[in-house]
Amino acid sequence: LAYLDIVELGLEIINMSSGAVTLSIDEDGQGRFCIVRRGSDDLLKLNMRHETLAYVSPNFGADREAVLAAVNHRGFLLEFASAELQGDREIVLAALSTCRSSEGVRANSREGSALEYASEELRADRE
Repeated sequence: LAYLDIVELGLEIINMSSGAVTLSIDEDGQGRFCIVRRGSDDLLKLNMRHETLAYVSPNFGADREAVLAAVNHRGFLLEFASAELQGDREIVLAALSTCRSSEGVRANSREGSALEYASEELRADRE
């Protein structure tokens, strides 16, 4: 994924793109949202202030590119991936990489919950 990080007027604007999947941070009268889209279809909309989902499409969980874009931004979104993608090493490692601090996984934060949604096989893998 190409990653562009721009700071403008104190707001972080993120645009990630991989083919037809994009992740962006948009702000409207309702608040600030992280939105994952395939083409013009919203697949996931996350309220950034409350870290709660405003919308998730039934198609999101099985869309590998969309899930990868989402977990690269917020690891706990692994919860909404299909069981198959929760067992995908690249996706789980991407989710965990957003959850790490110098002390390891932040177990007491929502981000630490990414490990909870990884497949049993990957949770048991010490690598």
